[in-house]
Amino acid sequence: MRFFWKAAAMAAIWALPLAASGEICLKKTSYKTEGNAVPHYKYETSQAYDAKARALEKIYDEISDEGRRRTKSIVKFDERGEREIGSTEYEWDFRAGKWRKAGFSKTERTKDGAFVFIDTRGQNGKLNQGQKTVEKRTGATEISQNFTLKNGKWTPTYLIKRLYDENHKTTLVATFEWSAKAKKWTPYEKSIYHYSGDVYASSEGYKWQGKWVPQTKHAAFTAANGARTEINFTWKEDAWRPQERTVQRTQPEFRRFTDFRCSWDAAKSEWNGCYKNVREETEQGRPKYSASSFWREESQRWEIVFENELSYDARGNLIKNREMSDGERREYVYTYDEAGNNVSSALREPDESGKWHETQKTVNVFEREILARDVIDRGFIGDYVAAGENAIKSSKQYFLDGDEFKLNETLEWFYEKCEPSRE
Repeated sequence: MRFFWKAAAMAAIWALPLAASGEICLKKTSYKTEGNAVPHYKYETSQAYDAKARALEKIYDEISDEGRRRTKSIVKFDERGEREIGSTEYEWDFRAGKWRKAGFSKTERTKDGAFVFIDTRGQNGKLNQGQKTVEKRTGATEISQNFTLKNGKWTPTYLIKRLYDENHKTTLVATFEWSAKAKKWTPYEKSIYHYSGDVYASSEGYKWQGKWVPQTKHAAFTAANGARTEINFTWKEDAWRPQERTVQRTQPEFRRFTDFRCSWDAAKSEWNGCYKNVREETEQGRPKYSASSFWREESQRWEIVFENELSYDARGNLIKNREMSDGERREYVYTYDEAGNNVSSALREPDESGKWHETQKTVNVFEREILARDVIDRGFIGDYVAAGENAIKSSKQYFLDGDEFKLNETLEWFYEKCEPSRE
């Protein structure tokens, strides 16, 4: 189900534009299965922003064969209405007919400049589970302390320390665990990073076992021909042993990029088990071709296991995406209207004779009076599935059933004029 529909879900809101008079806000989205689709399922997500209270209310209502679920979140913003500072989550109690608090999160800044992130969860209005992070940077040192809510108290769990050089490059990342017995932070693991000028060169990872014991190593260098090599090592028998090597080659004249990855065979003292990834771009920098291949020793050749080829029209719109994976072939064909809106998508597959047939298709309808760039989706509820100059109105997906296409799923979007964020 939902072969074409790839949701752009976002868990958090950070920086958002202020709504001005005349702008359009996304009010609601809905989804439902159609006909004989199994399982039966539908949901509706709505949002409403209160500019005076600087609060966004989002409600999610879901009905499926397993029952009904309804949740709500109220997101608070800063004085300018741009940055999220807290969120309260609720679940609807259908028996009691009321909302019960299910979670709470907030971001604070202390007087000494530290950032505090708090997230709590629970059931039946009791928030008895949670995580807290306190972050502070002083000069070239950044400290992040993490706590877990236990028995109503914040209990230390782990601490991360980061050091930076004068070029703002990370030189050290060290993790410490909280010892309840000793009541102090104790070493756990660390990574040390090295640079050649401004370019990353290598790193080593260590584990604390009464002393720092080497675990892993990563080295990188660029050859005179521009090829970049990266090698991973593990510490074994008091020496660094190679594990994996990646060589990255660029052919700018063809806009082609190739990665070779091999594993180290200690018994034979050679690299084998290799595979490569090839990627090509158009002159405009758009993806054009990609392939993944494995080296077969018995045949002494590269065997392609995945291949992807893309085509575009004169305006740069993707019109065909053909791929092969493990011997199976399929292609996606896209069509557009005069405004550049993606009005349809089709999945095509070959039959036994090699002839291509449509097996799925999606038809999209757009709001001709609303430009996509003018829409504000403050709570990121959009579930956007198609690109275009105009705002999308509906998207219907069809599956081939015998000799005819039958409607299987429907997505809809609803808009309204935004409430101005400031007078």
